[in-house]
Amino acid sequence: MDHLDGYRDTFSLVASLEVAPLFPDLSPPTLGALAAHGRRQCVPGGQVIFVRGDRADVAYLLLRGHVKLVRETDDGAESIITVIQPGDIFGAAAWGEASYPATAAALEDAAVIRWATPDFTALVASHPDFALAVIRMLGRHLRVAAARIHELQTAPAEQRLARALRRLADTAGTPTVAGIEIGLLLSRQHVAELAGTTLSTASRVLSAWERQGVLCTHHQRITITWPCRLGMLARDKTAAYRAGYEPAALASSGTH
Repeated sequence: MDHLDGYRDTFSLVASLEVAPLFPDLSPPTLGALAAHGRRQCVPGGQVIFVRGDRADVAYLLLRGHVKLVRETDDGAESIITVIQPGDIFGAAAWGEASYPATAAALEDAAVIRWATPDFTALVASHPDFALAVIRMLGRHLRVAAARIHELQTAPAEQRLARALRRLADTAGTPTVAGIEIGLLLSRQHVAELAGTTLSTASRVLSAWERQGVLCTHHQRITITWPCRLGMLARDKTAAYRAGYEPAALASSGTH
């Protein structure tokens, strides 16, 4: 029975890995090896997964939910570096280092696959297709980090807030009758940290946008009700926002 349960767990992990965006081209032997060495873990919302300075002995793949990576500022306040999306590996940035450079905590109930660092290292060394996938992921993360640094140095707070909400809508948004609902609980403090601004500035800007019909909030759920306008605020001219999705009430009234 124990062997049968083991086969079922491995088969389940292979199925989860096959649909992960990071691994579209992995061979069946590689998927099998990843599943054989991985362990599934459920993480309740709010639970810390690892703490900055902890020994970096595990790498994670997020299957479900969202995870925030945070660091403390000099005055002890928490600052969100990024929000991990389903399908992303995290904790691997510390690969080869002694400790994690940031703290990871679940924003909501989540599920992960975890690999011990020695196993992760061996998998990278023995499976070139997995190594290439990890290199591509780390390269993408570096590009995003560089863009965020440039944004923090050059863009005003309103533009950074609009871009932060746009990114969340792109990665965690669901179209609804009212607009695009961001599928995770976000306090105004969370939004401020993601945009690299103060709570007072974020509250002032978000309240103004709510009055203008750009978004609405309810119990820490944010819905983008006027994505076209949000794209303009972000100075984003991508096709998704040029399409000018607006709720029917706004479109018919000619408002805004």
